[in-house]
Amino acid sequence: MASSRTRQDGYFDGMYSVFEAHHHPIVVVEDGAMRWMGLRACPEENLDLLIRDSQVDTILTGLLATGCFERVNQDISYRFEYPYTKQVPRLRDMRCAPGPFSCISLWTEAIYMLRVEAAEPVAVKDIHAWNVNLVEERFATVPETASITFTAQTEQGTRILPKVLSSARNVPIFVPSIPKTCDAILDQLRYRTTHAENFHNKLGNRPAYHLRNFIKYLYLERPSQRELLLPLLAERNRAEMEQIVSAFKRKPTFAVTQEISKPFDLLRMDFIGPFNVMKTGNQYILNIVNYFSGLMISEPLPTARVRETVTSLK
Repeated sequence: MASSRTRQDGYFDGMYSVFEAHHHPIVVVEDGAMRWMGLRACPEENLDLLIRDSQVDTILTGLLATGCFERVNQDISYRFEYPYTKQVPRLRDMRCAPGPFSCISLWTEAIYMLRVEAAEPVAVKDIHAWNVNLVEERFATVPETASITFTAQTEQGTRILPKVLSSARNVPIFVPSIPKTCDAILDQLRYRTTHAENFHNKLGNRPAYHLRNFIKYLYLERPSQRELLLPLLAERNRAEMEQIVSAFKRKPTFAVTQEISKPFDLLRMDFIGPFNVMKTGNQYILNIVNYFSGLMISEPLPTARVRETVTSLK
C-alpha cells in the first residue's frame, strides 16, 4: 500500500473522470479550500467536495465502482466531534495508507447549505495549496492580506503547489468564493442554534470556529475588509456577521525587543483549548516557542492550571 508521500502526479485522475462523466465540477470546500482563501487550515485526511443533491448517489456509486475506494464512517474527531457531519458520505482511498487526502467526503448542497451553481467558483491550481495563499485578491485591502495573495506569493518565490499534483491533465478545480463560503457557514451556525437539541457538545462549534478564522486571517474587523465583505453576503446573514466581527478581539502582537543570543533566552508559552476530552484525559495544548531557534513544542495537558504547566516544563 502506497503512502501519500509516494503518490505520483494524477493520483486522483480516476476520481475526476467520474465527476467528468456526470458533468459535475470539482468544488473543494472546508479546510482544503480555506488554504486558498488565506486561512491557516489543515485538511488532515479529508478531501471535502461539494456535490449537487441530485447527483450524490450516482457519483458515490461511480467512485465505488472504480474499485479504488471503500465506504467508511465519517470520523467526527476531525470535525470538532460535530454530530451534524455524520451525514456526510466518506470514502477511503484503498491505494494508500492513512494520510493527507486519503479520504474523500462528499458534502451535499443540503448539508453544506450551499448550492453548487450559487458557489461563485474561483479556479485554483490543485486540491491542496502547499503554502497558504489568497486567490481572491479583491480581499487584499490591508497589508497583511496583500502580502499573502497568490500573485505576491508567486513573485516572492513561495512554493504554492505540492510536489505531487492530484491531476496530470489539468482538470479544472474550484473553491467557492469567500462570501459564499461565509454565507454557508453562517447558515450552518444558525441551524445549530435553531436545532440546539441535536448539538449536546457545546465545545464542538465547528461553524463558529471557521468564522473566527475568517475574521482572524483576513482581518475582517478592519473597516476596508468589513465594508467589502458585508454587502456581498446574503441579506439574511449581514447583521449576524457584523455582530460577530464587532465582537472579535484580536490578541496584541508580541514584539521582541531584547537581544536573543542563545537558546532559552526567551520562551513564549500559550494554551489553546479546551478541546473535547481525549481518551488520555487531555483537553488543552500547551505551545512553547523558543525564540532563538524558532522551535515550537506542543504538549497536551488535562488542564491549563499552574501545577500541570510546571510539571510539563520539567
